[in-house]
Amino acid sequence: IGVFASFNPQKNHAMLLQAFKNVLESFPDAQLLLVGDQLYGSMMGTGDYNCRMETLIDELGIRRQSMSLGNRDDVEVIYPACDVTVLSSLYEGTPNVLLESMACGIPVVATDVCDNSYVVKEGETGFLVEVGDVEGMASRIKMLLGNDTVRQQMGRKANDWAVNEFSIGQLVKKTETVYLEALARKRSK
Repeated sequence: IGVFASFNPQKNHAMLLQAFKNVLESFPDAQLLLVGDQLYGSMMGTGDYNCRMETLIDELGIRRQSMSLGNRDDVEVIYPACDVTVLSSLYEGTPNVLLESMACGIPVVATDVCDNSYVVKEGETGFLVEVGDVEGMASRIKMLLGNDTVRQQMGRKANDWAVNEFSIGQLVKKTETVYLEALARKRSK
């Protein structure tokens, strides 16, 4: 299970860590990859937050199954090592980590905040859960870990969706369409 997020209160790691503890009851060999670190200079209280999450990992007894990888510049190699990625944020913009994961063919489980419902096609490319729904998050993760066929199908759909809707080529086409429509409206006036 991969988590690609800075250690920032917005990312709500506590929810994920609690869900992971639940997942371990059914999948005791599961591993949690924590990719990311506190912000430079512990900005925005991220140093304290990082310490609280490290303490929570110990309190939950999941240290042995958790690996903190810090900030990485080779995430394109790490995503494919995951069966599922999770984003438990309290709020987001348009989360690149979900798009990156899906482009690598990895289904996602994320909180249903902001643009996540636009990025994740519920039940097709991954799952959305409400903020604070630890049991729901754990349940979706377990479903994906326990069913290779569904996980692989969702991974293929996730890749298709990310590439066909969010690639740079699609961004160029969609931007061009907006400009052409605006130009046509201006000319018709």
